[in-house]
Amino acid sequence: MSDFESQHKQGNSLVWDENGKLRAQKWPELRRRIEETQGGLGVVADDFREMLEYRSGPFRDKARVLRDAFADLTRDARSPEDLDLLADILAYMLRRPWEANLDGAWFIYYLEEPGSRDIDVVRAAAVINRLHGSHRPAALVLFRTLGNYVYGEDKELVIDLILKTGRLADWVIESIKQIPLPPPAEGGRSLVAHPPLFLSYCRADRELMRSVRSELSTEGFYSWTDESLVPGTPDWPTALEDAIRTSSVVVVVMTPGAKASVWVNREIDVALRLGKRVFPLLAVGCADSAVNAQLARVQRVDIRDDLRNGISLLGEAIRRYRVAPPPGGA
Repeated sequence: MSDFESQHKQGNSLVWDENGKLRAQKWPELRRRIEETQGGLGVVADDFREMLEYRSGPFRDKARVLRDAFADLTRDARSPEDLDLLADILAYMLRRPWEANLDGAWFIYYLEEPGSRDIDVVRAAAVINRLHGSHRPAALVLFRTLGNYVYGEDKELVIDLILKTGRLADWVIESIKQIPLPPPAEGGRSLVAHPPLFLSYCRADRELMRSVRSELSTEGFYSWTDESLVPGTPDWPTALEDAIRTSSVVVVVMTPGAKASVWVNREIDVALRLGKRVFPLLAVGCADSAVNAQLARVQRVDIRDDLRNGISLLGEAIRRYRVAPPPGGA
């Protein structure tokens, strides 16, 4: 019996059971085990390294089985909470890159959808955003790895396939710009970091605004708000106008309080005067009670019953606008 098998028979694993067999578990169950185990992140990171370890010769088939099991397990990480935890594990695995599986096989397996050769690049972008936020050096290791791997008939770099989703956060793109990458496939690579979104809201709706801002961050957007400004000071109006002028788009959190707010209405007026694209979010109330007069004819996103799905729809709309803003737009 190897030292590895002996360790796992003693229960020092979250992936293998006491008999050294892979546990038949989904990601929520693994997440629970990690949360209930002291040092759980390190334990499961070691398990994942073992599953992804390169094996040559007669052990190659075993390596394929373990990597398939890893892919099946990590594909089950779907909720934002699961993706947060997955990013934390990957950060742990890549803290010491000389011990990590730098050939990128773990990520390629994670990207592939079961039963196909399609890549789940949208979810991959979500993990990269989180990884960059928790451990930037680990994200840089990953970027360099993905810059060496091609995928598909067109032989595109995996990092370019992820960039095409438009879901990598602007601060992540700035980091990628610092890394020398091989030339992209024909068509070029897009490394555009956009200005932040301007988030307009009523101060009485601060907690709601923070929830919206958090979901926008999950979508890869950075939002500017006036939380750091002191209302009523002489430079407050100037700071707000400057922030709107330098923003990419303006998002308005519409509630009855926001409709009655002098400042929200003023921010909308400034945005329209500057030719900024305004995206209204109906958050509380109805069209009559919450929609500002200036935006009555503007298509809005309803987040009253499902914040997460509504922000996802908003994210898609903003990404489409950024690719091809209308004539005269920001």
